[in-house]
Amino acid sequence: RENPPSTARLGHARRAMLPRAELDAVRDRIEHSGSQKPSVDLVRKYLRLVRTAGVRQSELVCQCGRTLLDQSTKSLPKDELYDVLEQVSIASMDCGDGDLARKCVGDLEKAFPKSIRVSRLRGMLLEMQGKFELAEEKYSILLERDPQNYRVMKRMCGLAKSRGNVPAAISACIAYLKVNAVDKEAWEELADLYLSQGMCKQAAYCMEEILLLDPFVGASHRKYADILYTLGGNENLATALKYYSSAIKFSNGKDLRAMYGVCLCYANLASSKAFVKKAEDDELHRLSVDLILKTYQARNTNGKYEIVKAVLS
Repeated sequence: RENPPSTARLGHARRAMLPRAELDAVRDRIEHSGSQKPSVDLVRKYLRLVRTAGVRQSELVCQCGRTLLDQSTKSLPKDELYDVLEQVSIASMDCGDGDLARKCVGDLEKAFPKSIRVSRLRGMLLEMQGKFELAEEKYSILLERDPQNYRVMKRMCGLAKSRGNVPAAISACIAYLKVNAVDKEAWEELADLYLSQGMCKQAAYCMEEILLLDPFVGASHRKYADILYTLGGNENLATALKYYSSAIKFSNGKDLRAMYGVCLCYANLASSKAFVKKAEDDELHRLSVDLILKTYQARNTNGKYEIVKAVLS
């Protein structure tokens, strides 16, 4: 039996849910305001909640930001104005609104002409315009000023990937993780980059780091098991079987792909003379087959149930 999440972990989760619930309510009010434009206070609140929740809702942020900046630039406190300009500049780049992005970045450059953070936005704008060499030059200069600036390092990785230079993207991602080793998304990105090059052992290492950082995500357990299954060998298959089992548990018995993974691992291990099956392996296989068949039986699958039953038998 595994220990339940700590009180601190649950408390953090509840606190994270509060701004998101409020954000959803405010967004709903803005989207259903009809012909009557939302008030400036409501728009300010929405943009603040988006920043607090750390989510990207680029289209609405771009729309609200344009309205706010057109109407109330002088009435906003300086700190809030700069936060909004940065937020809207990134959202407008996401939406391909070059004019608004240039305006926001230009205003920030006037206020902070030597800021690395603002210069990074200029590099992102160059990326949006397809000026990749100029963007890379900009980021290289910024890293000379601050070699461990993790935001710029992440942009170097993204830039290399967007240009199709996977080896450079891998190198940039590794350099970034040496600075910030607890960034789960960066490990996920590096794992995907390795997989795109067929480097499964390196990808498996990345997945191990991800599982250490966040062991309660079933999809991560399944992905690690997929990689181990691809690597092959009795030891990897036996370990993959355990992680497929974890993925099924975390999904409350709904991860169909993990169930198929159990069946594949079991079939390969059963055919190996060197592998000694355990009673729990047989039980796991039986339960996975039963869950797969029940899933197909409960749905109108146009005769697929009989095909799957025949294959699994």
